[in-house]
Amino acid sequence: MDASGAVYYPPFPNDDNDQGGDQKRCSVRGCPQLVTDGSQNKMCDSCRGRHRIYASTKRARRKLEKAAVTNAVAARNGLEHMLLVHESSPVASTSTSAWVPPSVNGQRLPEVSV
Repeated sequence: MDASGAVYYPPFPNDDNDQGGDQKRCSVRGCPQLVTDGSQNKMCDSCRGRHRIYASTKRARRKLEKAAVTNAVAARNGLEHMLLVHESSPVASTSTSAWVPPSVNGQRLPEVSV
């Protein structure tokens, strides 16, 4: 402690500054890989691949959850079943459905011009 009351700690022995150059560690906890020189990525290639798969399935799952909520609201309002999942979704089933215009008691609603 100095006269101002500030406490100074010595640097850690395994500080990343010892590696020199532009090398940096992967940002994924527990991954010991170094990110390639000149790369603007924070993760190594193997972690990026795993995260890409995880992120795409997470987006697809959210899309299905949103479609389920939309269908629940439509059912509560007495409208026909509407499935809003795109055919190319990795989570979509083999039977693909298109959006169905809303109807009440089997009668199609009239077109509304704006």
